[in-house]
Amino acid sequence: MYSTSSTSSPNPGPTNHGQENPLSPTSAYSSKPFLDYDDDDEKRAKPGGLMKYCCCGGRITCCKACAIICCILVLLIIGIAAAVLLWARPPKVDFLGIVPSPNGLPAYNANTAGFDFNFGLQIQVDNPNIVGANFEMIKAIAFYPGHSDPIGGGNLTDVTIAAKGKTIIDFPFSVNYNKDIDPGFAILFDIAQKCGLTGGGEKQKLEIDYKLTLTIKILLITINPSLDRKAMIDCPIKDGKIPNIPGFDIGKAAKQIGGKRDLSTKTPKRPY
Repeated sequence: MYSTSSTSSPNPGPTNHGQENPLSPTSAYSSKPFLDYDDDDEKRAKPGGLMKYCCCGGRITCCKACAIICCILVLLIIGIAAAVLLWARPPKVDFLGIVPSPNGLPAYNANTAGFDFNFGLQIQVDNPNIVGANFEMIKAIAFYPGHSDPIGGGNLTDVTIAAKGKTIIDFPFSVNYNKDIDPGFAILFDIAQKCGLTGGGEKQKLEIDYKLTLTIKILLITINPSLDRKAMIDCPIKDGKIPNIPGFDIGKAAKQIGGKRDLSTKTPKRPY
């Protein structure tokens, strides 16, 4: 009698028919080749905000560094602007005197309807700030004392002011007399008197009032201070002749203006 022993093979266990083994080495990774990106991956990696305006180039590490640099620069600019706003002081403007016309115009020029006085205002600008400034425009409007209608002025553009220093400017200025702004010839008569053209009294300086408006730009900030000033000038009429203005009679004007002055200065009678 022979005994036979059957050799049993190990049970392979249940199998997944048609399915990938979950423990397969390739199942935990994408089947895409390394560095093979599609359009969706590129969109997800695309930077936004400040980074897209900097030197990103599609690399996240570089984008972060460039964004940090951009933010630091923006904060520096904001800090400087805030410092200027908080501590900047407007430049101080002083009148130094009268100089010949910077534009080379004659000091006195007569015409059929009036005359012009041309000269320069020498102005000193003292800038106490640590940054320079730029006068985009300096504008002046002239008035004769006691009258509200403009009688001239001047303007100057693009003037650079040094930081923490004094800058001297020769500002072109003109007085433009026209009979249309002086119906009663009160201005002309006063000028004739102070210039010694009426035959009596000593010559006097002419007073010209003016309003000076400055348009100053410091970094990105623009301010517009205005100043009221007056200039005392020597009479530029050297030929001793009264300007030949149609309708002007020196004797008649003297009586009219003198009468108005007498009436204005006469003390009213008190009732008893």
